[in-house]
Amino acid sequence: MRLRLIPVVMVVLLSACNQEPTFEERYSEAEATISQQAQSIDSDLEQTGEPAPSPTP
Repeated sequence: MRLRLIPVVMVVLLSACNQEPTFEERYSEAEATISQQAQSIDSDLEQTGEPAPSPTP
């Protein structure tokens, strides 16, 4: 019975393994995210031409 179970366990273990992303892939993803956030911030700043109101003491 155990001999039949070993190949099944091996297949399950091998199918569960995923290759981690390389440094270049992680860098590209982070760069794209940061670029999108920077563009969003820039567009928000361009839309608001007025400074924020200061609180009155």
